[in-house]
Amino acid sequence: MEWKESEDLDEDLGRLESDCIPERPHPLNTGLMWVKDRGEKLTWDEAMAGVATCRAGGHSDWRVPTIKELYSLIDFRGGCDGRESSSRPYIDTRTFEFAYGDASHGERIIDCQDWSATEYLGTTMGRNATVFGVNFADGRIKGYPKMMRRREGLTVKKLHVRYVRGNPAYVKTASATTAMAPSRIAQPV
Repeated sequence: MEWKESEDLDEDLGRLESDCIPERPHPLNTGLMWVKDRGEKLTWDEAMAGVATCRAGGHSDWRVPTIKELYSLIDFRGGCDGRESSSRPYIDTRTFEFAYGDASHGERIIDCQDWSATEYLGTTMGRNATVFGVNFADGRIKGYPKMMRRREGLTVKKLHVRYVRGNPAYVKTASATTAMAPSRIAQPV
């Protein structure tokens, strides 16, 4: 069987549940389903606790994604030059909700990172507990501190979270093919 990416995602998505994106058959199928909208920024603790109340698509088995699961959403056709008007997010915006950082609140366009459930072993940047995340504005994967020590005291970091469900074995696979598998909507030809 041959596969191709959908040429009319809007039409395909109209038939899907409005608040979550199930993965459709794809040669590198991850078997994951994602919440379409990542909502407001949360602390890491709020993101971890909030998953218990997520009922998107009528499902109750959502979780915070690992860094490997978030990586599967990166669209490497993205590009960021510091201006929203000439940048392209590193996520398929025909499928997923995305917004750059809010300049009216003093943010840069890249201030729109997503938490993962993958904690850094040890501490970084001034002995801060750190969690890996993805920045879909500029394509970076890096560690983000849960709290930042500053002269004025501790500041709690807030990032977005996009919950995932399905295929817990995806995280455990070690093959290079699966490790690079995109979570994309595709359709049989």
